[in-house]
Amino acid sequence: MRIVALGGGGGGGGGSSAVVSCRIPVQSGSKIYLTAGSGGKGGKGGSGLHNDGDWGANGSNTTVGIGGNTLASAGHGWERPGGDAFGLWRSGYGTRGGGGGGAAASRCEGTDRTITPGNGGTGGEAGDYNHRGGGGDGGTPAQRPDSCPGAGVGGHGGIGAGSVGAANPGRQRPSNPGTEGHDGCVVLTHTTDVSSS
Repeated sequence: MRIVALGGGGGGGGGSSAVVSCRIPVQSGSKIYLTAGSGGKGGKGGSGLHNDGDWGANGSNTTVGIGGNTLASAGHGWERPGGDAFGLWRSGYGTRGGGGGGAAASRCEGTDRTITPGNGGTGGEAGDYNHRGGGGDGGTPAQRPDSCPGAGVGGHGGIGAGSVGAANPGRQRPSNPGTEGHDGCVVLTHTTDVSSS
């Protein structure tokens, strides 16, 4: 049985999942347990004086198991903090993107293994007097099956509170929450072993 698994994406500005591909022998009548990792919760932009945005939340791993034993696991993307609030004499800083799911946290006990770490998200923008800081982009897995086009992508970071722009002095907009990361995916391809027949 051929397995391709992607973990859940991280939260706002989060990293993408790792990708695990391998072959696992399966006996006739075996029960296969699949868990597609969930996407993380998006972080929020900073708002108000010294009021930093909430942290995002990590995604969860995607796993494949037989008979109660986990045989393959794709690591999830990692969270990052919410946007920095503005202070008395400065605008809020953007926060850096989350890291991608690592190869060390991913595994497969089968053969023909390929483990590809996830890509990190990009950092958020710093705000200024006339500009709200934009959220960072979520990381995208290095490779994905055609049947899982959006799986494992990290969530986008939240936009900070602040001025609408120089053309609208004094007009403010609240911060926006980040988007959630995309769930993981499992693709199974069954190949009959004809060597013993």
